[in-house]
Amino acid sequence: MKSNTILKNAKLLAWLCFLAIVVSWFLFYFWYSQLQKKSSLSLLFKKLYWFTHLAFLLFI
Repeated sequence: MKSNTILKNAKLLAWLCFLAIVVSWFLFYFWYSQLQKKSSLSLLFKKLYWFTHLAFLLFI
């Protein structure tokens, strides 16, 4: 019985961590896009951001 609640708590913690990572990625992307709106590095960063974001989502 205790192992079942530990497993549920671990799954909940994993989902909370996942949501925190996703929210932080979007906040960082918004901050960086506002900071580098007219830079040529902005396009490169966007491509790198979406590639790493999709790779992370596929990994999980």
